[in-house]
Amino acid sequence: MASRVMPLPQRSSFPAAATAPAAAPTLALVGPPTDAERALRARYARATSATVRAQLPWAVATFLVTYAAVAIFELQLHPARTATYVWVYLAGLAWCLVAVGLTRGAAVSPTRCLVVTIVTGVALILNTTVYHALVGGEAEVLALGNLYLMIGFLAAFPWGGWAQLVVSSAACAGLAIGLVTTTVHAAVSSGVLMSGMVSLGGLAIASAVLTDRYRYSLFVAQEELQIAKDAAEAASHARRDFVASVSHDLRTPVNIIFGMAEMALDAAVDPAQRDLIATIKRSASQLGALLNDLLDFSKMDAGKVDLAPRRFAVRPWLEAAVVAHAPDAAAKRLQLAAVIDPAVPDTARADPDRLRQVVDNLIGNAVKFTERGGVTVRLIGGADAGTLRCEVADTGIGVDPAESTHLFQPFAQAPAISRSHGGTGLGLAICKRLVEQMGGTIGLESTPKRGSTFWFTVPVR
Repeated sequence: MASRVMPLPQRSSFPAAATAPAAAPTLALVGPPTDAERALRARYARATSATVRAQLPWAVATFLVTYAAVAIFELQLHPARTATYVWVYLAGLAWCLVAVGLTRGAAVSPTRCLVVTIVTGVALILNTTVYHALVGGEAEVLALGNLYLMIGFLAAFPWGGWAQLVVSSAACAGLAIGLVTTTVHAAVSSGVLMSGMVSLGGLAIASAVLTDRYRYSLFVAQEELQIAKDAAEAASHARRDFVASVSHDLRTPVNIIFGMAEMALDAAVDPAQRDLIATIKRSASQLGALLNDLLDFSKMDAGKVDLAPRRFAVRPWLEAAVVAHAPDAAAKRLQLAAVIDPAVPDTARADPDRLRQVVDNLIGNAVKFTERGGVTVRLIGGADAGTLRCEVADTGIGVDPAESTHLFQPFAQAPAISRSHGGTGLGLAICKRLVEQMGGTIGLESTPKRGSTFWFTVPVR
């Protein structure tokens, strides 16, 4: 393709009006419970019930396997206890299966979950006590078994308050019952066993209560975070809708101003008048470009930009894109060239309108930030036959590597560029989103004061 010379109308954008997010309501943790806190506690109870329903089958399986494994060693020493153990084990299994059955389903109330798990814990402790009372077991083993059951129950089920007290009291009561049963033998003082059991039970209760309060505090924090997130999303949606509506409505008067300026320019005879009208026309054109960018960005932010892939002729498409910028490049005496690699196919399949928008932005920026030299647009066939690479190289001011990492973010610009050339930095953000939506990538290679090369690759199968 023959080299062409062309420039770009300045395209700027202004930041969308910031919308302050609504203040997130706070949830009290102290003082008399408010309606909001009562509702919060009800949600916490439902969340805890869901946790219990999920954990109960695993806790039951763990208990049954552990209880059977411990019994293997005990029954090797006391084979006569086997029959009694089997009956007591089956009773524990029945308790567990009933508990799992009663807590299945999302409609189960938190109260039922709480009652069933407490009764299950007490019943399993009662099982160990009955077993040792029937077979004349050792009080130390009974104490250890009840203690394991108590600690395991409190760790597995996140209930706070009196629920832990009931289970722990049952464990201590089970040991006391065993001690007063004449068949249970204690090798150490009964007082020592009871004291140890009570002290360890107290520690288990304290640990369970603290864990429950920590879990509740975490739940409150998650609720507040969700409230803040919902408020921020609502504010973002409102801002996006406002920007889209306003920018769309503003396009009509801007187009009218542009059209009227063109008509007035044709009718003006005085050079001063023509200069003023040309300034109005140029400003209207820039404002129209800005509104187009803002409207496009708001649509992309809402995920409402649809692609229309179709097959198109590559060379005429690039020629039209480059020629559109010839006047601006000529006004700055820049050489604007278009080069197509021989490996580029004659036709490609993609959305030519969206590709044109990306190329327009990149060429326009290159012309805008280049004062001498030129801008070269290259189309290169990718290593993959179904990939097209486009490079827009200029001899302009360049970008510092430390500043280039955020140039593709919305409203981001390098400080030197912002001060000297204005703009709001929506163009590159739009390019990035369009290219990524087409399944491609975009990037920048730049050296300060020596120029920049913006490139992107897109699949064109």
